[in-house]
Order: sequence, then structure tokens, then C-alpha cells
Amino acid sequence: MSALVAGLRFYTDHAPFHRGRGAFLRPIEFLKRRGWPPPQVAVAPGVTMELEPSLIGWTLFERGEWEPAQTARFLSLVQPGAVVLDVGANTGYYALLAAARGAKVHAFEIQPNIIRILRSNVERNRLDVTIVEAGAFSAPGEATIEDRGDPGSARVHLGGTGIRVPLITLDTYAADFERVDVILIDTEGADFEVLKGARALLAKHRPAVMTEVHHLAAFGGSEEELRAYMAQFGYRVETLHGEFSTDLLFLPTDPSRREA
Repeated sequence: MSALVAGLRFYTDHAPFHRGRGAFLRPIEFLKRRGWPPPQVAVAPGVTMELEPSLIGWTLFERGEWEPAQTARFLSLVQPGAVVLDVGANTGYYALLAAARGAKVHAFEIQPNIIRILRSNVERNRLDVTIVEAGAFSAPGEATIEDRGDPGSARVHLGGTGIRVPLITLDTYAADFERVDVILIDTEGADFEVLKGARALLAKHRPAVMTEVHHLAAFGGSEEELRAYMAQFGYRVETLHGEFSTDLLFLPTDPSRREA
């Protein structure tokens, strides 16, 4: 395994992401299935993640960070003791970084294979992360997983066949929470639907909300509608441009104005 990782490290220094990575990742996955410990990637002092075969996994291995501008802005919102909801947590990059800062993180993920890696990452780093094996949406129910090639690009599909996952709303999940400080959403287009299911939470707790805006049309939404929706709750917006995504950061204009 160490020889493969050394070869992969050499390769990443001399070739782009899309060329030939399978020549290394396939043998690594083969050895993992036979009990070899997976390669680890350091993403912060004292925080490591398992190498996983996706764009984000490859980028973390190659660079040790993911979307640095978004990462820095997200972490600027996280204080010790904060409660963070990470919807579409994947293998836990943001969840682990927030928990390492002393936040209590609730990480939502729908893919069984990704959940296994997420759980391993949480346990290895001994961080306070609750893993929620469900999708957050505008209404409770059930969906299937739409596989879109890269493990980081899967999303819920309202219909079809395949692996079925429960859908819950953030309002229901966090109904008894005393605080929610930050919500991070990356659900490959369902982000607006997630926030439609968080009306009471937004009004009560006034959290900062960072959400991706790609693929909103897949669920009948648009960036303009999302901006208008959040404005009615008294939020202003910042646009965050990254190499792989564009995110909107919604901040309450009066964070102290919370419902009793």
C-alpha cells in the first residue's frame, strides 16, 4: 500500500486529475477490501481523512485542502460550542474541521459506502460528530440515490429504483435544539428544498447558512428564488466563488432577533 501511495503522490505532481488516477485508486480499493489500512490525508493539524475515489478525495490528497476560500469563510463562522448542521457531508471534510474547532456537528449523508468512510473518519479523529443516515428535504418521505458517477455528486431522486433513503426536515430534526449556529448544505441541487424544510429553524435560531447553488433547476428551483426566500427571513447574502463550486453565504441582518 505504501508503494502505491508513493506512486500516486508522484503522479499527482506530474499529471492532472482526470488522467490515469484509476491506475492507482483501483489497486488501493482492492487492497482496502482485503483488510489493508487505507491511506490517510492530513487536512488540518491532528485531523486526517481516508483517501476516497472522488474529486474531493483526489483534491485533498493532491493539495491537502478543498475550496480554500469557502473553507476559510466557513471556519470563520465556527466557534467552540457552536452547533453545526452539515447536510451532504460526504466523507466529512467540513464536519471534521468544524468539530476540531470545538463545534458539535450533525452530519447528514445518504450514501452507504460514503457513510462508512465518514464514520471511520469521525472515529479515527475522536471528534464530536453525530452521523445522520438520511437526506434533509422540504418534506419527510423516502427517495432513492441518483448515482451521477463521482461519489461526491450523488443526490436524492424522488422516484426510480435502487437504494432507498429516508427524507427528514431540519425543522423536525432540530425541533428540540437550544441553538443552531451554522448550516452548511451541499446536496447537488436539493439545497433550496433543504431550506424549505427549515422555516421554523431559520426564524428561531437565525443561523448562518452556506449553500451551493449549482443544479438547483434539477429540483425546480433557481438562485433568484433562493435569494428571495432567504430575504424574507431577514438575511443578507455574500457570493463565494471557488474552483469547483459557487456558494451563497446567508447571514442574518439581526442575529439577536430570535423567536422565543
